[in-house]
This record gives sequence, structure tokens and C-alpha cells, in this order.
Amino acid sequence: MLLSSLPSAAQEHIKLSTALRGLAVIACIFLIHCAASPSIIGTWLEVGKSSTLEFKKNGSFSAVDNEGMAVSGKYTRLKDGRVKFDIMYGDGSVEIVILNVSVSGDELTVVSDRPGDMEKYRRMRQ
Repeated sequence: MLLSSLPSAAQEHIKLSTALRGLAVIACIFLIHCAASPSIIGTWLEVGKSSTLEFKKNGSFSAVDNEGMAVSGKYTRLKDGRVKFDIMYGDGSVEIVILNVSVSGDELTVVSDRPGDMEKYRRMRQ
């Protein structure tokens, strides 16, 4: 049966119903994606050390190492679970670093491509 052979009210109902189903599918995909990507937003303290990482909702980050050296810049979560850091220095130069970052509860793990190079952080309560 062709849609055009139905009364216009039925046609509108079918179009609306189809649109709502499409929106529901998109919403489900979005929720599944969000559930699969735990939030890194917040401040993290390296386990057993004084280094900190802070991720903000606006895509900026700041980090302070054990010696007090601070860096900041922008971050982007990549589809494969890694995070791209655009570290911005005072002289205007930018260093790009891509790291594997995962979150489990209140623990954030950062792993580079170098063998054995892994850091664990705990979420700091605000």
C-alpha cells in the first residue's frame, strides 16, 4: 500500500511516527556512547605522588608534575579511547601528545606507547 493512497491525517501520523522512531534510535546510540565513555572531567591526583591533571568541560586541561612544572592546553577524546593533548607553551609553540586514557570508577589510567610507561590517578573530591 502506498503512503499517498492514505488520507492526509494518516500520512502525517505515519511520518511523525517514523520521525519519532528515528529520534529514539539516535537517542539510544548517544546514551550507549556516553555510557561507554566514562567522564574524565575533574581533577585527578597521581597515586603516591603530587602530580595533578585537571580536565574541564570546555576541552581544556592543565597538568602539574611532581616538581611543580605546569602545562596546559586543549584535549580531544578520540573515537578509539585515546586522548589527544595539544600542549601550549608560553612561546606560542604547541606539542601534540596522544595517550591511552581509561577511567574505572574514580581511577584514571594514562598509558603512553613507551613500554612500561603508565600512570594511575585518583579523582579528587571537590
